[in-house]
Amino acid sequence: MLCVLCLLAGTACTAFQPAAADGAAPLPDLYPELHIYAGNATATCATAGTPVAMVIYAYNAGPGNITSANITISVDGSVIAVVPAVYDFSAEGYFGNIYTWDTTGAAPGNHTIGILVNDTHGDANPANNTLVQNFTIVKPAPGMNLKLDQAVAVADVTESLPATVAITGNITMTNLGGETMNISLRSNVDIGWASSLEPQLFLADHDGRYGFSACVTVAQATGASQVGNLQILASGRVGNDSFGASAAAVIQVHPYYRLGLDSKGPYVKIPPGGQAVFEITLRNGGNALDSYEIEVANLNELGAKKWLVALSANTLAMIQPGEFKRFTVTARASDEWVLSKSESTRISIRATSTGNRTVSLMIPVYVQEEGSNPAWYNYYTIDASVVILAIAIAAGLGMRWRKGRTGGEPGSPGVGEPMGGKSGAEGKK
Repeated sequence: MLCVLCLLAGTACTAFQPAAADGAAPLPDLYPELHIYAGNATATCATAGTPVAMVIYAYNAGPGNITSANITISVDGSVIAVVPAVYDFSAEGYFGNIYTWDTTGAAPGNHTIGILVNDTHGDANPANNTLVQNFTIVKPAPGMNLKLDQAVAVADVTESLPATVAITGNITMTNLGGETMNISLRSNVDIGWASSLEPQLFLADHDGRYGFSACVTVAQATGASQVGNLQILASGRVGNDSFGASAAAVIQVHPYYRLGLDSKGPYVKIPPGGQAVFEITLRNGGNALDSYEIEVANLNELGAKKWLVALSANTLAMIQPGEFKRFTVTARASDEWVLSKSESTRISIRATSTGNRTVSLMIPVYVQEEGSNPAWYNYYTIDASVVILAIAIAAGLGMRWRKGRTGGEPGSPGVGEPMGGKSGAEGKK
Protein backbone atom coordinates (compact mmCIF):
# COMPACT_ATOMS: atom_id res chain seq x y z
CA MET A 1 0.00 0.00 0.00
CA LEU A 2 2.85 2.38 0.83
CA CYS A 3 4.56 1.72 -2.51
CA VAL A 4 1.36 2.88 -4.16
CA LEU A 5 1.92 6.20 -2.38
CA CYS A 6 5.35 6.43 -4.02
CA LEU A 7 3.89 5.89 -7.46
CA LEU A 8 1.18 8.48 -6.85
CA ALA A 9 3.88 10.92 -5.81
CA GLY A 10 5.77 10.31 -9.06
CA THR A 11 8.67 8.48 -7.36
CA ALA A 12 9.76 5.07 -8.61
CA CYS A 13 10.22 2.43 -5.89
CA THR A 14 13.52 0.55 -5.89
CA ALA A 15 13.40 -3.25 -6.12
CA PHE A 16 15.36 -5.41 -3.64
CA GLN A 17 18.82 -6.37 -4.89
CA PRO A 18 20.21 -9.48 -3.17
CA ALA A 19 23.94 -9.59 -2.33
CA ALA A 20 26.18 -12.20 -3.93
CA ALA A 21 28.47 -14.55 -2.00
CA ASP A 22 32.06 -15.01 -3.05
CA GLY A 23 32.28 -18.69 -2.19
CA ALA A 24 35.01 -20.41 -0.29
CA ALA A 25 38.03 -18.43 0.93
CA PRO A 26 40.84 -18.87 3.33
CA LEU A 27 39.03 -16.69 5.82
CA PRO A 28 35.37 -16.74 6.74
CA ASP A 29 33.37 -14.59 4.39
CA LEU A 30 30.48 -12.40 5.64
CA TYR A 31 27.78 -10.80 3.48
CA PRO A 32 24.43 -9.18 4.40
CA GLU A 33 20.88 -9.55 3.22
CA LEU A 34 18.18 -6.91 3.86
CA HIS A 35 14.39 -7.02 3.85
CA ILE A 36 12.38 -3.85 4.59
CA TYR A 37 8.84 -3.79 5.95
CA ALA A 38 6.44 -0.85 6.41
CA GLY A 39 3.36 -1.95 8.24
CA ASN A 40 2.80 -5.63 7.54
CA ALA A 41 4.19 -5.69 3.99
CA THR A 42 7.57 -5.44 2.33
CA ALA A 43 8.18 -2.02 0.90
CA THR A 44 10.71 0.23 -0.72
CA CYS A 45 8.87 3.43 0.24
CA ALA A 46 6.88 4.77 3.16
CA THR A 47 5.23 7.95 4.31
CA ALA A 48 7.34 10.06 6.62
CA GLY A 49 6.59 9.16 10.21
CA THR A 50 5.85 5.53 9.42
CA PRO A 51 8.02 3.08 11.39
CA VAL A 52 10.18 1.08 8.96
CA ALA A 53 11.38 -2.37 10.06
CA MET A 54 14.74 -3.59 8.68
CA VAL A 55 15.24 -7.33 8.87
CA ILE A 56 18.99 -7.93 8.44
CA TYR A 57 20.68 -11.28 7.93
CA ALA A 58 24.47 -11.70 8.22
CA TYR A 59 25.53 -14.78 6.30
CA ASN A 60 28.83 -16.68 6.70
CA ALA A 61 29.96 -18.20 3.41
CA GLY A 62 32.71 -20.15 5.25
CA PRO A 63 34.76 -22.06 5.42
CA GLY A 64 35.57 -21.07 9.04
CA ASN A 65 33.55 -19.76 11.93
CA ILE A 66 33.09 -16.09 12.78
CA THR A 67 34.21 -15.29 16.26
CA SER A 68 33.27 -11.62 16.41
CA ALA A 69 31.08 -9.67 13.97
CA ASN A 70 29.18 -6.35 13.90
CA ILE A 71 26.24 -5.07 11.85
CA THR A 72 26.31 -1.34 11.08
CA ILE A 73 23.22 0.42 9.66
CA SER A 74 23.42 3.80 7.94
CA VAL A 75 21.09 6.12 6.05
CA ASP A 76 22.60 8.41 3.46
CA GLY A 77 26.05 7.64 4.87
CA SER A 78 25.16 8.49 8.49
CA VAL A 79 25.26 5.62 10.97
CA ILE A 80 21.94 5.24 12.75
CA ALA A 81 22.64 1.96 14.60
CA VAL A 82 25.31 -0.65 15.35
CA VAL A 83 24.27 -4.15 16.34
CA PRO A 84 26.67 -5.52 19.00
CA ALA A 85 29.26 -8.18 18.12
CA VAL A 86 28.05 -11.66 17.22
CA TYR A 87 30.14 -14.63 18.39
CA ASP A 88 30.58 -18.22 17.26
CA PHE A 89 29.14 -17.70 13.88
CA SER A 90 29.35 -21.09 12.17
CA ALA A 91 30.24 -21.67 8.53
CA GLU A 92 27.32 -21.78 6.11
CA GLY A 93 25.16 -20.25 8.89
CA TYR A 94 23.56 -16.85 9.40
CA PHE A 95 22.55 -14.40 12.05
CA GLY A 96 19.35 -12.35 11.92
CA ASN A 97 18.41 -9.03 13.54
CA ILE A 98 15.53 -6.57 13.30
CA TYR A 99 15.99 -2.82 13.55
CA THR A 100 13.14 -0.26 13.43
CA TRP A 101 13.85 3.02 11.70
CA ASP A 102 11.87 6.01 12.99
CA THR A 103 11.19 8.05 9.86
CA THR A 104 9.46 10.92 11.64
CA GLY A 105 12.28 13.34 10.96
CA ALA A 106 13.26 11.93 7.59
CA ALA A 107 13.02 14.34 4.69
CA PRO A 108 10.76 13.36 1.81
CA GLY A 109 12.61 11.93 -1.18
CA ASN A 110 15.06 9.10 -2.02
CA HIS A 111 17.37 7.76 0.68
CA THR A 112 20.16 5.20 0.66
CA ILE A 113 20.18 2.52 3.32
CA GLY A 114 23.56 0.90 3.88
CA ILE A 115 24.24 -2.37 5.72
CA LEU A 116 27.80 -3.33 6.71
CA VAL A 117 28.78 -6.65 8.29
CA ASN A 118 32.39 -7.27 9.24
CA ASP A 119 34.51 -9.65 11.28
CA THR A 120 36.99 -7.97 13.55
CA HIS A 121 39.45 -10.75 12.75
CA GLY A 122 39.23 -10.19 9.01
CA ASP A 123 37.13 -11.21 6.06
CA ALA A 124 38.02 -13.14 2.96
CA ASN A 125 36.20 -10.69 0.69
CA PRO A 126 35.48 -7.27 2.29
CA ALA A 127 33.94 -6.09 -0.97
CA ASN A 128 30.72 -7.98 -0.33
CA ASN A 129 30.41 -6.92 3.31
CA THR A 130 28.29 -3.95 2.29
CA LEU A 131 24.75 -3.85 0.92
CA VAL A 132 23.14 -0.63 -0.36
CA GLN A 133 19.43 -0.28 -1.00
CA ASN A 134 17.38 2.74 -2.01
CA PHE A 135 14.31 3.69 -0.02
CA THR A 136 11.87 6.53 -0.66
CA ILE A 137 10.24 8.67 2.01
CA VAL A 138 6.97 10.14 0.78
CA LYS A 139 5.87 13.52 2.08
CA PRO A 140 2.87 12.99 4.37
CA ALA A 141 -0.41 14.58 3.45
CA PRO A 142 -1.41 17.61 5.53
CA GLY A 143 -3.46 16.67 8.54
CA MET A 144 -6.46 18.57 9.89
CA ASN A 145 -8.07 17.80 13.23
CA LEU A 146 -10.98 19.78 14.67
CA LYS A 147 -11.85 19.64 18.36
CA LEU A 148 -14.35 21.51 20.55
CA ASP A 149 -13.53 22.36 24.15
CA GLN A 150 -17.05 21.41 25.30
CA ALA A 151 -19.06 18.37 24.37
CA VAL A 152 -22.16 19.64 26.20
CA ALA A 153 -23.26 23.25 26.79
CA VAL A 154 -26.28 24.68 28.64
CA ALA A 155 -28.47 27.62 27.61
CA ASP A 156 -29.95 29.67 30.48
CA VAL A 157 -33.03 31.20 28.88
CA THR A 158 -35.84 32.94 30.75
CA GLU A 159 -39.43 33.72 29.82
CA SER A 160 -38.35 37.13 28.50
CA LEU A 161 -34.66 36.82 27.55
CA PRO A 162 -32.85 34.59 25.04
CA ALA A 163 -29.52 32.92 25.83
CA THR A 164 -26.25 32.97 23.91
CA VAL A 165 -24.09 29.88 24.23
CA ALA A 166 -20.38 30.23 23.41
CA ILE A 167 -18.28 27.18 22.57
CA THR A 168 -14.57 27.41 21.80
CA GLY A 169 -12.47 25.01 19.81
CA ASN A 170 -9.35 24.66 17.72
CA ILE A 171 -8.07 23.19 14.48
CA THR A 172 -4.73 21.41 14.63
CA MET A 173 -2.73 21.36 11.41
CA THR A 174 0.11 18.91 10.73
CA ASN A 175 2.47 18.18 7.86
CA LEU A 176 2.00 21.45 6.06
CA GLY A 177 5.65 21.30 5.13
CA GLY A 178 5.94 25.01 4.39
CA GLU A 179 2.75 25.14 2.35
CA THR A 180 -0.31 27.23 3.24
CA MET A 181 -3.94 26.22 3.50
CA ASN A 182 -7.02 28.43 3.29
CA ILE A 183 -9.52 27.10 5.82
CA SER A 184 -13.23 27.93 6.01
CA LEU A 185 -15.58 27.11 8.90
CA ARG A 186 -19.33 26.51 8.83
CA SER A 187 -21.77 25.86 11.67
CA ASN A 188 -25.26 24.43 11.88
CA VAL A 189 -27.78 23.52 14.59
CA ASP A 190 -30.17 20.75 13.63
CA ILE A 191 -33.28 22.34 15.16
CA GLY A 192 -32.80 25.73 13.55
CA TRP A 193 -31.17 27.81 16.28
CA ALA A 194 -29.06 30.65 14.90
CA SER A 195 -25.30 30.12 15.03
CA SER A 196 -22.16 32.03 14.05
CA LEU A 197 -18.38 31.50 13.97
CA GLU A 198 -15.40 33.74 14.56
CA PRO A 199 -13.32 33.60 12.46
CA GLN A 200 -15.04 31.99 9.51
CA LEU A 201 -11.96 32.14 7.27
CA PHE A 202 -8.27 32.00 8.11
CA LEU A 203 -4.93 31.05 6.61
CA ALA A 204 -2.91 28.18 8.10
CA ASP A 205 0.77 28.59 7.25
CA HIS A 206 2.45 26.39 9.86
CA ASP A 207 1.84 23.25 11.86
CA GLY A 208 0.01 23.96 15.11
CA ARG A 209 -3.30 24.98 16.61
CA TYR A 210 -5.69 27.64 15.33
CA GLY A 211 -8.48 28.72 17.68
CA PHE A 212 -12.06 29.74 16.94
CA SER A 213 -15.34 30.27 18.79
CA ALA A 214 -18.94 29.40 17.97
CA CYS A 215 -22.02 31.21 19.30
CA VAL A 216 -25.52 29.76 19.36
CA THR A 217 -28.60 31.84 20.19
CA VAL A 218 -31.46 30.06 21.94
CA ALA A 219 -34.78 31.93 21.88
CA GLN A 220 -36.53 33.10 25.04
CA ALA A 221 -38.94 30.69 26.70
CA THR A 222 -37.49 27.72 24.82
CA GLY A 223 -38.64 24.49 26.44
CA ALA A 224 -36.21 22.56 28.60
CA SER A 225 -37.03 19.41 26.64
CA GLN A 226 -35.43 20.79 23.48
CA VAL A 227 -31.86 19.75 22.62
CA GLY A 228 -29.80 21.24 19.81
CA ASN A 229 -26.93 19.46 18.08
CA LEU A 230 -24.26 21.88 16.93
CA GLN A 231 -21.97 20.76 14.12
CA ILE A 232 -18.81 22.58 13.05
CA LEU A 233 -17.39 21.79 9.61
CA ALA A 234 -13.89 22.82 8.49
CA SER A 235 -12.60 22.56 4.94
CA GLY A 236 -9.27 23.48 3.36
CA ARG A 237 -7.29 23.08 0.16
CA VAL A 238 -3.61 22.68 -0.68
CA GLY A 239 -2.99 22.65 -4.41
CA ASN A 240 -5.52 20.27 -5.90
CA ASP A 241 -6.04 18.34 -2.69
CA SER A 242 -8.99 19.04 -0.39
CA PHE A 243 -9.12 18.32 3.31
CA GLY A 244 -11.87 18.46 5.91
CA ALA A 245 -12.73 17.84 9.54
CA SER A 246 -15.78 18.12 11.78
CA ALA A 247 -16.80 18.20 15.43
CA ALA A 248 -20.10 18.33 17.30
CA ALA A 249 -21.53 19.48 20.63
CA VAL A 250 -24.90 19.12 22.36
CA ILE A 251 -26.73 22.21 23.63
CA GLN A 252 -29.27 21.66 26.38
CA VAL A 253 -31.79 24.19 27.74
CA HIS A 254 -31.67 24.80 31.47
CA PRO A 255 -35.11 24.57 33.09
CA TYR A 256 -36.64 27.55 34.86
CA TYR A 257 -39.79 27.40 37.00
CA ARG A 258 -42.63 29.94 37.05
CA LEU A 259 -46.33 29.86 37.79
CA GLY A 260 -49.36 32.11 37.57
CA LEU A 261 -52.61 32.15 39.56
CA ASP A 262 -55.87 33.83 38.62
CA SER A 263 -59.33 33.82 40.15
CA LYS A 264 -62.59 34.29 38.33
CA GLY A 265 -64.55 36.49 40.69
CA PRO A 266 -62.19 36.95 43.65
CA TYR A 267 -64.90 38.74 45.70
CA VAL A 268 -68.09 37.03 46.87
CA LYS A 269 -70.83 38.32 49.23
CA ILE A 270 -72.64 35.78 51.42
CA PRO A 271 -74.82 35.82 54.55
CA PRO A 272 -73.44 34.47 57.84
CA GLY A 273 -73.11 30.72 57.61
CA GLY A 274 -73.23 30.94 53.84
CA GLN A 275 -70.91 29.20 51.38
CA ALA A 276 -68.69 30.64 48.65
CA VAL A 277 -66.96 28.77 45.81
CA PHE A 278 -63.98 30.25 43.98
CA GLU A 279 -62.51 28.89 40.74
CA ILE A 280 -58.71 29.35 40.58
CA THR A 281 -56.68 28.92 37.38
CA LEU A 282 -53.02 27.89 37.62
CA ARG A 283 -50.66 28.31 34.68
CA ASN A 284 -47.24 26.72 34.29
CA GLY A 285 -45.20 29.77 33.29
CA GLY A 286 -41.87 27.91 33.24
CA ASN A 287 -40.21 25.99 30.43
CA ALA A 288 -40.21 22.54 32.01
CA LEU A 289 -42.74 19.93 33.03
CA ASP A 290 -43.76 20.73 36.61
CA SER A 291 -46.13 19.78 39.43
CA TYR A 292 -47.57 22.05 42.11
CA GLU A 293 -48.70 21.75 45.71
CA ILE A 294 -51.81 23.75 46.65
CA GLU A 295 -52.61 24.93 50.18
CA VAL A 296 -54.59 27.51 52.13
CA ALA A 297 -51.85 29.68 53.60
CA ASN A 298 -53.96 31.21 56.41
CA LEU A 299 -55.90 28.08 57.31
CA ASN A 300 -55.12 28.40 61.04
CA GLU A 301 -56.42 31.95 61.10
CA LEU A 302 -59.63 30.90 59.36
CA GLY A 303 -60.04 27.94 61.69
CA ALA A 304 -59.87 30.24 64.68
CA LYS A 305 -62.80 32.16 63.20
CA LYS A 306 -64.68 28.88 62.73
CA TRP A 307 -64.51 28.94 58.95
CA LEU A 308 -64.41 25.75 56.93
CA VAL A 309 -62.25 25.82 53.76
CA ALA A 310 -61.73 22.93 51.32
CA LEU A 311 -59.68 22.56 48.14
CA SER A 312 -60.74 20.42 45.20
CA ALA A 313 -57.07 19.38 44.75
CA ASN A 314 -53.99 19.57 46.91
CA THR A 315 -51.65 18.71 44.02
CA LEU A 316 -51.66 19.51 40.32
CA ALA A 317 -49.27 17.08 38.66
CA MET A 318 -47.39 16.87 35.35
CA ILE A 319 -48.37 20.21 33.86
CA GLN A 320 -46.70 21.06 30.58
CA PRO A 321 -45.13 24.50 29.98
CA GLY A 322 -47.87 26.99 29.13
CA GLU A 323 -50.65 24.62 30.22
CA PHE A 324 -53.57 25.73 32.44
CA LYS A 325 -55.23 23.75 35.24
CA ARG A 326 -58.24 24.76 37.32
CA PHE A 327 -59.21 23.94 40.89
CA THR A 328 -61.86 25.23 43.29
CA VAL A 329 -61.83 26.64 46.80
CA THR A 330 -64.99 26.16 48.86
CA ALA A 331 -65.37 28.37 51.94
CA ARG A 332 -68.18 28.23 54.50
CA ALA A 333 -68.56 31.07 56.95
CA SER A 334 -69.23 30.67 60.64
CA ASP A 335 -72.96 30.49 61.41
CA GLU A 336 -72.64 32.42 64.65
CA TRP A 337 -75.25 35.21 64.73
CA VAL A 338 -73.93 38.72 65.20
CA LEU A 339 -76.30 41.67 65.11
CA SER A 340 -75.92 43.66 61.85
CA LYS A 341 -72.69 41.88 60.94
CA SER A 342 -70.63 43.30 58.04
CA GLU A 343 -67.18 41.77 57.70
CA SER A 344 -64.66 40.90 54.95
CA THR A 345 -62.57 37.72 55.29
CA ARG A 346 -59.46 37.02 53.23
CA ILE A 347 -58.56 33.49 52.09
CA SER A 348 -54.97 33.12 50.88
CA ILE A 349 -54.26 30.34 48.36
CA ARG A 350 -50.61 29.35 47.83
CA ALA A 351 -49.18 27.19 45.01
CA THR A 352 -45.61 25.88 45.18
CA SER A 353 -43.53 24.39 42.38
CA THR A 354 -42.12 20.94 43.14
CA GLY A 355 -39.44 21.43 40.50
CA ASN A 356 -38.06 24.35 42.48
CA ARG A 357 -39.63 24.78 45.89
CA THR A 358 -38.40 28.34 46.18
CA VAL A 359 -40.92 29.27 43.48
CA SER A 360 -44.38 29.88 44.94
CA LEU A 361 -47.24 32.32 44.48
CA MET A 362 -50.15 33.37 46.67
CA ILE A 363 -53.52 34.77 45.57
CA PRO A 364 -56.16 36.20 47.96
CA VAL A 365 -59.93 35.86 47.58
CA TYR A 366 -62.41 37.70 49.77
CA VAL A 367 -65.77 36.83 51.33
CA GLN A 368 -68.00 39.69 52.51
CA GLU A 369 -70.67 38.80 55.09
CA GLU A 370 -73.61 41.20 54.75
CA GLY A 371 -77.28 41.38 55.83
CA SER A 372 -76.59 39.15 58.75
CA ASN A 373 -79.88 39.96 60.63
CA PRO A 374 -82.35 37.11 60.10
CA ALA A 375 -85.90 37.79 58.84
CA TRP A 376 -87.52 37.37 62.21
CA TYR A 377 -85.10 39.89 63.66
CA ASN A 378 -85.99 42.55 61.09
CA TYR A 379 -89.76 41.88 61.48
CA TYR A 380 -89.86 42.04 65.24
CA THR A 381 -87.52 44.96 65.41
CA ILE A 382 -90.07 47.10 63.57
CA ASP A 383 -92.88 45.96 65.86
CA ALA A 384 -90.80 46.44 68.98
CA SER A 385 -90.01 50.01 67.98
CA VAL A 386 -93.69 50.89 67.92
CA VAL A 387 -94.30 49.23 71.28
CA ILE A 388 -91.33 50.92 72.89
CA LEU A 389 -92.49 54.32 71.61
CA ALA A 390 -96.02 53.76 72.93
CA ILE A 391 -94.73 52.64 76.31
CA ALA A 392 -92.48 55.69 76.53
CA ILE A 393 -95.41 58.09 75.85
CA ALA A 394 -97.71 56.35 78.29
CA ALA A 395 -95.05 56.33 80.97
CA GLY A 396 -94.56 60.09 80.58
CA LEU A 397 -98.29 60.82 80.88
CA GLY A 398 -98.76 58.59 83.86
CA MET A 399 -95.91 60.19 85.70
CA ARG A 400 -97.42 63.66 85.29
CA TRP A 401 -100.83 62.42 86.41
CA ARG A 402 -99.45 60.90 89.57
CA LYS A 403 -97.51 64.01 90.45
CA GLY A 404 -100.60 66.21 90.10
CA ARG A 405 -102.69 64.02 92.34
CA THR A 406 -100.36 63.97 95.22
CA GLY A 407 -99.75 67.68 95.34
CA GLY A 408 -96.77 67.79 93.24
CA GLU A 409 -94.95 70.75 92.07
CA PRO A 410 -96.78 74.06 91.80
CA GLY A 411 -98.49 74.42 88.51
CA SER A 412 -99.32 70.75 88.23
CA PRO A 413 -102.88 69.98 87.28
CA GLY A 414 -105.07 68.85 90.19
CA VAL A 415 -107.48 66.01 90.35
CA GLY A 416 -110.32 66.49 88.02
CA GLU A 417 -108.74 69.53 86.46
CA PRO A 418 -107.99 69.74 82.84
CA MET A 419 -104.40 69.97 81.83
CA GLY A 420 -103.32 73.59 81.65
CA GLY A 421 -105.86 74.79 84.31
CA LYS A 422 -105.12 76.95 87.19
CA SER A 423 -103.32 75.66 90.20
CA GLY A 424 -105.35 74.92 93.35
CA ALA A 425 -103.98 77.92 95.10
CA GLU A 426 -105.07 80.23 92.38
CA GLY A 427 -108.55 78.66 92.26
CA LYS A 428 -109.44 79.67 95.94
CA LYS A 429 -109.07 83.32 95.27
